[in-house]
Amino acid sequence: MKFQDLADLFSEDQRQSARLVNDEQLEQFAEAIRSTQRIFLLGKGRTGLIVEMFAMRLVHLGFQAYVIGQSTTPKYSPEDMLILASGSGTTEGLMLTAQQAQRVGGKIGVITRNPAGPLGQYAQSILVIPDPQLDHGALAKSKILSGTLFEQSLLLTLDCLCILLAEKTGQDLNDMSDRHVTIE
Repeated sequence: MKFQDLADLFSEDQRQSARLVNDEQLEQFAEAIRSTQRIFLLGKGRTGLIVEMFAMRLVHLGFQAYVIGQSTTPKYSPEDMLILASGSGTTEGLMLTAQQAQRVGGKIGVITRNPAGPLGQYAQSILVIPDPQLDHGALAKSKILSGTLFEQSLLLTLDCLCILLAEKTGQDLNDMSDRHVTIE
């Protein structure tokens, strides 16, 4: 296949997935973030990289956001929110983290394509990123690598969530730019 054909395939899968994201879930997730003191985030593998990008955007929006495992991550408390992202909803390391957070208290938010997975049982807030390929048994026919649609849809959805949070907090690009890194 040529590049443009592959890009069109990705674009169509993204459109299908985006159409299936529940606006009410997105709004509720935004409210959960807004109503917390600090946000702790974790994902594994490529999903973890996208979670780190989301944490950075939350900081640009003025939130206190921390990626679990970083040396500067503070102690989690009952006033905080833990956000876990897992396409499968079965990532063992994330379930352990959810159990630890549940013992401490605080809110737990889960972003997944599988809300019925064991990780979903820990969530007070859940955001489902639908995967039309899995939902319709088309994965075997797809040329897109396993997990890629979830990861790309996760990035798109989290960027949209940041725009929603910016609107809800009355911020614009200038406000966010003022919090952008000045030394690297």
